[in-house]
Amino acid sequence: MLNYSVPYIAKQFKQKTGRSIIDYLIQIRIQKAQQLLIHTTLSLQEVASSVGYEDVSYFIRIFKKHSGLPPMKFKQQPNQHKSYRPMYRLSLSNDKKWIQHYISNIILVMITIININKKEIY
Repeated sequence: MLNYSVPYIAKQFKQKTGRSIIDYLIQIRIQKAQQLLIHTTLSLQEVASSVGYEDVSYFIRIFKKHSGLPPMKFKQQPNQHKSYRPMYRLSLSNDKKWIQHYISNIILVMITIININKKEIY
């Protein structure tokens, strides 16, 4: 695998993106949760679980902190965030694959950043 320490990778990621890995992951999770709230009929528990939060209370706090509104108020807002896509129901297994896909992408970004830095050094 990689011969880099976690702190080194985290520092490189923050230098290149301006945010920590965890902040980036939270942003992706909240954006996906917003999409699910707007475009599906999933319950709040299902949305929270779909984006990686098993504790609904914690999900609500994080969602409000990053969106400015609790999830259900966000969902109830009239057409400010909504498009005219038809409602659909997603399977939870697909959403977990989505999270895994984004985590994999974060790792690839970190590896790319490290490789670019190595080329700049040499």
